[in-house]
Amino acid sequence: MSSLARVREVYERVVDLEGPDRERVLREVCGADGALRSEVEALLRAGQDAQSFMENPPSAVSLEELAAIASTDSGTFRKGEKFGAFTLLEPLGQGGMGVVYMAEQDRPRRTVALKLIRSPFLSPQLLRRFEQEAQVLGLLRHPGIAQIYEAGSAPGPDGRVQPYYAMELVRGKPLIAFANERGLGVRDRLQLFSLICDAVQHAHQKGVIHRDLKPANILVEDAEATTGRSFAGTTSTTSGPQPKILDFGVARITGSDIAVTTAGTDVGQLVGTIPYMSPEQVRGDVHGIDTRSDVYALGVVLFELLTGRLPYDVKGKTIAAAAMTITNEEPTSPGRIIASLRGDIETIVLKALEKAPERRYQSAAELASDVRRHLADLPIIARPATTAYQFRKFARRNKALVGGIIAAFVLLTAGVVGTSIGLVRARSAQRLAEQRESEARIAARTAENSEQFLISMLSAANPAVSRNREMTVRELLDEAALKVDAQLAEEPAVAFRTRLALARTYLSIGAFDQAQAQIDAGDALAVRLYGDVSVEHSLVLSVLCEYYQSRSMITEALPVAQRSLDIRAALLPPDDILVARAEYALGRLQVSAGKYSEGLPRIRTALGIMEKHGGVDAITYASELASTLRRTRKAEDAKEADALLESTLQRARALGPKGGAVTSAVLLNVASLHERRGDPKKSKEMVLEAIQLREAFYPPNHPNILYARLALVRSLRANDEPAEARAQSDALLEPLRRVMGPDAAILSDVLRERAHACMESHDLDCALASIRQAVDMLHDKTPFVFQSTTLTILAEVHMARNEWNDALVACDRALDTARARKVPLSMMHVTAQYRAKCLLKLGRGEEALAAVDENLAGLPVVDETLAARMEVSAFKAEILDSLGRATEGQALLRSVIDQVHNAGDADWTAELLEQLAKSCDEAGDSAGAAQARERAHSLAKPAGEP
Repeated sequence: MSSLARVREVYERVVDLEGPDRERVLREVCGADGALRSEVEALLRAGQDAQSFMENPPSAVSLEELAAIASTDSGTFRKGEKFGAFTLLEPLGQGGMGVVYMAEQDRPRRTVALKLIRSPFLSPQLLRRFEQEAQVLGLLRHPGIAQIYEAGSAPGPDGRVQPYYAMELVRGKPLIAFANERGLGVRDRLQLFSLICDAVQHAHQKGVIHRDLKPANILVEDAEATTGRSFAGTTSTTSGPQPKILDFGVARITGSDIAVTTAGTDVGQLVGTIPYMSPEQVRGDVHGIDTRSDVYALGVVLFELLTGRLPYDVKGKTIAAAAMTITNEEPTSPGRIIASLRGDIETIVLKALEKAPERRYQSAAELASDVRRHLADLPIIARPATTAYQFRKFARRNKALVGGIIAAFVLLTAGVVGTSIGLVRARSAQRLAEQRESEARIAARTAENSEQFLISMLSAANPAVSRNREMTVRELLDEAALKVDAQLAEEPAVAFRTRLALARTYLSIGAFDQAQAQIDAGDALAVRLYGDVSVEHSLVLSVLCEYYQSRSMITEALPVAQRSLDIRAALLPPDDILVARAEYALGRLQVSAGKYSEGLPRIRTALGIMEKHGGVDAITYASELASTLRRTRKAEDAKEADALLESTLQRARALGPKGGAVTSAVLLNVASLHERRGDPKKSKEMVLEAIQLREAFYPPNHPNILYARLALVRSLRANDEPAEARAQSDALLEPLRRVMGPDAAILSDVLRERAHACMESHDLDCALASIRQAVDMLHDKTPFVFQSTTLTILAEVHMARNEWNDALVACDRALDTARARKVPLSMMHVTAQYRAKCLLKLGRGEEALAAVDENLAGLPVVDETLAARMEVSAFKAEILDSLGRATEGQALLRSVIDQVHNAGDADWTAELLEQLAKSCDEAGDSAGAAQARERAHSLAKPAGEP
């Protein structure tokens, strides 16, 4: 015989395997050792056999005990043989630990169930467990528990003494089978269940916790089998169907040193046990198991009795996976399976199934009482969980999704209620008193409605409602949005504010179509309720601006933002927060359109107002002001921007974790600053920190995270890491399509960045394929910025491939798009420059010169356009050279060099001097060429070198 240690080792390797996997491992491990394999297989069979309706699960028997059972051939009884004072009639069931016979007792004359140890080689552990079950049953005297008559020992067929106990023979059927065969309705099933609770309560009062309650351990006898029975020590009798609880083999006696935990190695071996275990029981928390663990099991039994299903699907799962399901997931709601169970019954079941013992019914009696109160049409004690409690549970289960729900709900509540409060403050002194009561009522009603929306979101996310499918934030919002008309038909003012809050929330997750639908509905309500010249209507206009800006539709957004500001300026005090927000929105749009001189003062004004009020908006505005100042290219503005960004970042960091979203936005601005300073490494560090903050604040693949990852792609390119930039852009495409939609504007951004990364990697085929994908996404409603930029990059790729005709076509398409939208040529000067270069390469020099002159005429002579004008002028000098007008071209180039040098850009000045030297070489002016190169060399010398 193989050693027990070796048998244990092999057994533990294969016990969790099934079918071919188990056979393969047995063959590999045992090899030619047939004895070893036989002993392991005997153990496996013993474990499998230990599922008798009256037996402990195999996990309650140690490996050594199973080894003793499996390796012996105990004596067996034949029908009619005597065992002590009993005549054995027929076996009722057997397993790894013992066997149960129907037997006839001599004195008193009665038929009993006789249970005895199967193996003659009894271990101390088996004996203690057997004696424990007899001890437990001896304590219990209740019509709902099979009664023990006597216990003792007698010689077996092989002459060895075997312990036994005789108990009441229950002639019934398992609970579920009985209810189904009798066609019992819900009321009858509840009445039957209340009797089971009575029996469990009796056991608890006697200090016994069953720990293995399940329908298979509860038999129900017909009415005639129980009529007239009474039990000493109880106060009840029954004349109807009587449930009987069996199998107290793993029961625990409260206060004793018995602490056997029902556990196992595979759910398949414990079917009917694991699904009924409480969370504390599956965790093996011996000290946490008390009578409330049985209450939980009763809840599972009731769930199955009423629905025919289990609250959790653990079939085929490992113990660890099943434990995670029971511990972390919420049970299916009975009302989702059978609609008639909604209401009190559902509440009763779910309270019994609470994961935290302190939230369950505190006794089986409490559970039975609520069942009977429902049957008597009385109010039950249990109540559905509060919104706050539901949210805490939901948050623990869905850490990823909950970030999105929190963001959505914060926007919803803060946006709706905050708007109401803001409007109260915005009223002039004369109107404040008459409006206060109305606005307060609306604010209170809105807050209540927001709570209901949150409940709707949580209900939709419940696995029972979603059928175990993970719900997205967008789907949860859709559920809430559908209810606005139904819930707020009588409250149009609340409906208006709710529409705006939903619109902003949709925008925050990139659901543009849904946002537009809410904006349109809110606009109609605002005009109907307040008129088109009202603060309320200006709120709609501001959300519409956010929509346009989210889609880079700057031209469409500008007049809307102006209208919103005009309304607020006419109706509100000049230092009102709403005025500041309108100034800021319009200023940002003007900057985006290249109108720095108009937008910058507005952002300054907005920041000044917001600093008086305080809050995170002031930090956001300061960061935007700094970013705008850097874009003017003025030395004094750049100095102010640097100082402002540094101080703003410190303020943002001081907010701590709650300010993660604001801090990340500031970091991205600071990253852009460092990139412009020529420190791409520092820029990359900032971008990575911003991503980390957003990943901690938002759920995975939230639009704000995706935008930050796009910034990382740009930063990688700036760090001369085109391969990594390409990889990062590839990783962005799938989540963007899934989260933002196949036509999302940011998708074009990524494809454009990918095209640039491919060009920088010298993979021009990849670059062309990428930019063509972006071009294919263009349509009539695509914002002109995206159209023109995409077509310009297409031209750039064709230029890199020396495909000058194709490049010229792309430039013409881009410029035609801009002209159709009446876009200033100053915003298209790069495209116009490319077009002129294509014309020059195609031998159309005069056309190229005319194109450059047109480009220069479109650039206003202001500091903001200095760099663009110098770049175009330098290219004009190159065209003049090609047309044989070198003297004219060199004069123009020298003027450009002086202006660039005066602006303090030494590197660019050196480049232009090299261009001048080349022109002089071609014109035969070697002295002029030497002078230009010497000056360029001096500019390139390290600081301090003579």
